[in-house]
Amino acid sequence: MNDRSAVVIGCGIMGCDIAAIFLAGGWSVQLVGHSPSKWVGAQERIAKSVQQLGSEQESGSLVFHSRIEDISWANVHIVLESVTENMEIKKSIFSTLDRLAPAGVPMGSNSSSMRITDICAGLKTAERMANTHFFQPAHLVPLVEIAKGERTEASTLDALHQVFRSLGRAPVRVNRDVPGFLANRIQHALMREAFAVIDEGLRRPRTSMSLFGLDSDSAMQLPARCCSRSSRASIPSTRRRPSSIRRSATTAPPERR
Repeated sequence: MNDRSAVVIGCGIMGCDIAAIFLAGGWSVQLVGHSPSKWVGAQERIAKSVQQLGSEQESGSLVFHSRIEDISWANVHIVLESVTENMEIKKSIFSTLDRLAPAGVPMGSNSSSMRITDICAGLKTAERMANTHFFQPAHLVPLVEIAKGERTEASTLDALHQVFRSLGRAPVRVNRDVPGFLANRIQHALMREAFAVIDEGLRRPRTSMSLFGLDSDSAMQLPARCCSRSSRASIPSTRRRPSSIRRSATTAPPERR
């Protein structure tokens, strides 16, 4: 085990699997979960995830805390938050970290929809905070989106990128913390087009899923509400909106002959 320590806040599914990544990489982890009754279950999931990564958890490498104030900051090189998608809870956590975490320790939020700019608004050390979005199951899917907030410094992105690369992740930098970042925006675009394919009668719902690598049985397991018009209406539509390149091409003055 090396002398580097990571702090993970939140011991739900994502928090546990993120902790497993660091433990499998030889780091020690301090996991903050406000309900001690859930620690046993979290320990079991983490142990299983570490095994799935082909490693074993070293004795004493994982410590649970019920409060951020109980964290031992010696050798902490990174802090990652992975709690419920609630803005007020996240803002409270980062406000506490803003006061307690030693200078220079980079911090990330695993939020998939909330901008780090909004989460850390008004904080003194927002330059060391970024979105660090993992995908389920976090220990098996290598992609991690690192989104730059309005005050995030390049050195913070560099530090996060280096840590994730050293742990076998595939970090991708996002230059602005727009809602949905990269992967979710692309996924929603595919969903909108799939619904359009169904609406236009090009393929039936049951067989359209084969275009996305799903067989008919898998397709039938999708919630029926996904194919309802009311559900589709809630997905912002950019279908057939020309790209900036196409717009410039179509609005350019005609070539003189």
